[in-house]
Amino acid sequence: MRFLRALAIALLASLFALPVEAREDPLRVGSIMDGFELSGYLSVGAGWQRFSNAPVTEWTNDGSFAGVLGSLIPDVQNGTLPSPGQDDAMAFVELAELDIAKSFGDRTKLRADLWFGRAFSGSWVPQGVEIEQAYVDVALSESLGLDFMLGRFATEAGFEEDNPFDNDSISWSILSRTNLYPYYATGAQLVMNLWQGAVLYLAVTNTNLNDWNRKANEVPGALATLSLSWGDEENESWFTLTPFIGPESGSNRHMSYGVNSAAGIWVTPSFQVGYDAVYHRDNGFGGPNTDYAAGLINLHYDFTDAIYGFARYAYAQQFEDGNGVLDLTGAKQQIHEASIGGGYMLADGMKFKVEARTDAVLPAGGKTQWVPGAAVGFVCAF
Repeated sequence: MRFLRALAIALLASLFALPVEAREDPLRVGSIMDGFELSGYLSVGAGWQRFSNAPVTEWTNDGSFAGVLGSLIPDVQNGTLPSPGQDDAMAFVELAELDIAKSFGDRTKLRADLWFGRAFSGSWVPQGVEIEQAYVDVALSESLGLDFMLGRFATEAGFEEDNPFDNDSISWSILSRTNLYPYYATGAQLVMNLWQGAVLYLAVTNTNLNDWNRKANEVPGALATLSLSWGDEENESWFTLTPFIGPESGSNRHMSYGVNSAAGIWVTPSFQVGYDAVYHRDNGFGGPNTDYAAGLINLHYDFTDAIYGFARYAYAQQFEDGNGVLDLTGAKQQIHEASIGGGYMLADGMKFKVEARTDAVLPAGGKTQWVPGAAVGFVCAF
């Protein structure tokens, strides 16, 4: 019996020792890793700003305030207005981003961009992880240059990029912080290459503003962007025009609409002039109609291949008090922002920035608020 038991054990061991041919599993590790890409950004810094003694009235629709640290100070996540005369001096981790892309064959691509952050620590992200973009991209026709996207994506509107590495400044202007134009959208988008340097984007979206809000109506929003680019790859000039329309206030009938235009034009190989302009009318649901207008001028100069300087002025005006649903700047007021600074490319993918900025907020019938400040920071793209 002992011999039979030993023989049985030996036979079983020999079976497990035999080479086993791998199954044709379409989800095996090798196929998953094929066409897989990782990239991302890290933005850290330190700065100071001070609110004047007048009552604070600027509280934009993304929850941020005036000043070079207006998107980062703890009050943004507390949900309370800063106190008059408040000083803020802090180090911050503005953004840690991981971008994941995976190709499935030659025609289909998945992309997800994730933001990471901590509450009350100078971060955009108060809840740990947030999806910036997540969409599927399908190439419908290579010969015709047609692509179809479905999910959440950054639009082509506006001068400021959706990542901090490609922007001159540390801070973000009133135009990108207020959702005066569609910055992100959730929906479907058709991308058409019209000719060399000309691309048309057509999108149907849940809404054109505040796309994180629950959609409580049946009528979608719509936007279109014509994008033109020209010049050499090193200093490529570009222009975009984006009209948009949609029911933003929760009703099917009260349509909001507007148009954005932006450009970055290289006047010389070292000097770029950029602008951003938007008009937006939000037709109220339960409140008055609200008109907004805003603009930005950005002057960029490359002193060397590694060192640049910039000067930026941004302006926005809210002409009415807000409709009770959307109040994009916080009050009926004018907002002026002036920044000057520069950057130094320490290495490929590593940039050091410095910025001094002063804001003036002029509410209708209220006291002018001044918000001076300055910041330094490092931005890494990997």
